Amino acid sequence: MREFNPIAVKHFATALILAGTTSLGMTIDQKPGLTQPVEACATAGGLIPVEAEYVSEAEPAYVHGNELGSPVNVRSGPGLAFDVIDTSSVGYYVEVVGQAFSRDCETWVQVRFPLSRMEGWIHSHHIMLSQSRDWWD
Repeated sequence: MREFNPIAVKHFATALILAGTTSLGMTIDQKPGLTQPVEACATAGGLIPVEAEYVSEAEPAYVHGNELGSPVNVRSGPGLAFDVIDTSSVGYYVEVVGQAFSRDCETWVQVRFPLSRMEGWIHSHHIMLSQSRDWWD
């Protein structure tokens, strides 16, 4: 079995993207600055299948960005390939209810809007948790 070599550390210092071949035979070959589909993403805790949703107990959070009130897309699934189903605004309160990797090993967060109870996906860069923690705990 070939050893993994860290290439890049993702946002929130949680998801290591590695290059190599897994013992399951899945190829993971992701280089910084490139986006290409993979079947699983490597983290410090092991491999996580892409687009596999990991549900968590609801955690309070805010939509994060540079300018209060600016729009942030809410998607139907974890990744840019999914449709935009709505927009939210920077500073808006949401509940984090899950997380998943997109096909390019970016961390996406499943959120629920408390008033409408609508759920959707926002990239992790646009989510500020009320209590600090890393993704993929």
